[in-house]
Amino acid sequence: MSMIENAQQIRFFDGPGMIWSARFSPDGRWIAYSSSIGGTLQIFVIPSPTVTDSSEKHSDGNSSPGRWQISTVGGSHPLWRGDSRELYYIRNDGTAMAVEVSSDKNGFHVGHETELFSVVMRTDVECWAVSSDGQKFVVVSLAGINFAPLVVVQNWSEELKK
Repeated sequence: MSMIENAQQIRFFDGPGMIWSARFSPDGRWIAYSSSIGGTLQIFVIPSPTVTDSSEKHSDGNSSPGRWQISTVGGSHPLWRGDSRELYYIRNDGTAMAVEVSSDKNGFHVGHETELFSVVMRTDVECWAVSSDGQKFVVVSLAGINFAPLVVVQNWSEELKK
């Protein structure tokens, strides 16, 4: 195994609680992660410490660096859509969620949240993935009575319109 020369470690979180499933946004500006900071796993987004412009602002106009809470009733396993404009996570009750997010010169903005589908999956390992356009999901479900071991959800946005 070879080491990357001149590698630098950057501490981006220092506080109580644990962090799981940290994911860079595809544009590299943000990090989504789940944390037990308040006692319940929730999804948060922070600016990437590797971005040179550290003047990101909250949607209410306050300066960061800070964090934005994405989930409202708990969540884990965040995933980004390929254009960094939507974030997916699994709510504590097993519901897959989609949240519109955006950023501009005024900061990071959390938009509309949508329920996608229900799933029973392990919470201790990464068990799902999303296509870059956000239209297909692969989920490794827990096996058991009435549970399929693999679920692929396609055209979910069209189903919501019905």
